[in-house]
Amino acid sequence: MASTNKTPKLELSQFINTDTPSWRQDYNGDMNKIDVAYAADISNADTAAEITDGDYIKVYDTSESKNTKTLISSLISKIKASVGVSELKDVNVTTPIDKQGLVYDAATGKWVNGDILDNTELMRYIDNAILGNIFPNRAVSQTVSGVTFTVNADKTITANGTYESQTPYLLSDGWASTNVEWIKPFEGKTVCISGSIVGVLFTVKFYDKNNVITTIETGYDGDEKVGIIPTNIVKYEAYLFNSGLYTLTDAVFKPMLRLTTELMRYTDNAVLGAKNLLPNNATNQTIGGVTFTKNADGTITLNGTATETIDFNLNVPSIYCSSDYKVGIVGAGCTLRVHTTDDVWYGHEGVEDTIPQGKTIDAALVLVGAITYNNATLYPMIRLATDTDDTFAPYAMTNRELTKNKINIADLKTVVSASSDFADFKTRIASL
Repeated sequence: MASTNKTPKLELSQFINTDTPSWRQDYNGDMNKIDVAYAADISNADTAAEITDGDYIKVYDTSESKNTKTLISSLISKIKASVGVSELKDVNVTTPIDKQGLVYDAATGKWVNGDILDNTELMRYIDNAILGNIFPNRAVSQTVSGVTFTVNADKTITANGTYESQTPYLLSDGWASTNVEWIKPFEGKTVCISGSIVGVLFTVKFYDKNNVITTIETGYDGDEKVGIIPTNIVKYEAYLFNSGLYTLTDAVFKPMLRLTTELMRYTDNAVLGAKNLLPNNATNQTIGGVTFTKNADGTITLNGTATETIDFNLNVPSIYCSSDYKVGIVGAGCTLRVHTTDDVWYGHEGVEDTIPQGKTIDAALVLVGAITYNNATLYPMIRLATDTDDTFAPYAMTNRELTKNKINIADLKTVVSASSDFADFKTRIASL
């Protein structure tokens, strides 16, 4: 006989104590209903109703060890939120900053956020481009102590305003920043620091694991200085600091650190006159009765009578001595005097002098004796001490200077020389 009760959906048999089941009727009928329902479910799967954000499902809550009724929309939000990088088990991201990436830390076995060196970080400033600069300028445009600092696209900084106090302008991403990955390849290297102006220091401080601080900074006159990056660096900070309450009008800072190997020059066999390492930036003028005329090849012609000893400034930039340098004999009655940052003068009349490696030249003068000069020629030159040939040659620019001035080697318009060797060189170039 049929069962007294039925299931609500498929009306399957539900027997009570007084019912007598009929296997062929009840059991077979139930199995047929299940089979038909299953077949219908498969065939209708493509047209089944979609679950919407407003529907609920049961989700097992491990914290309470039970199922909970959860909105679909809430569950989707949780799933999306859980796919962040910091949720990955082998990643440890803390206070990331712009342009950082994941760097593997072998000590912890984790991927952590850190600096990633790219080509732009390994370039230094040439006009408005960057080439060879290892310093990553992370300054932000802001007004500090009355001066507005604007960070340009090439990472130079333009400043306008009047300082209200002696206040640093930060170039690193914080004081004692731990983002030191950019420094690691250069630990123990000798570097030149530059890019500031008169009255404003560009300073970089390095902290090692023992909290010992090494400071490398430009001079107060904006000149380039040399220092050694320490090892085992864990923190650093960089900033511009004014020595007085100056007014800045479109002042441009080019904060730069570069390896001293960037100062290597062409050899004699490559570029005419490369052995002269002294750039003569003097201007034509009359001092103490003597007229000084700077010639195209860097020599100086004297005319007149000096009533006393005259100091004629060659206006040289800061020059790091990458090896021992030799101060040459400049001419009869005159002396080339070279000053270094440790307040030592080199150069004597009629005798060559040697500047030891590691010194930094910050001034060069010609001392003119109290006599009469009639078209006398002076030959200011510094060369490598290993070069025994004291024959004067025009100053030759460094690779960096050649690039900066964009010398057109096809027509050599920016090169001037009276040398016959140079004329031959120009002819050969024109025939290429």
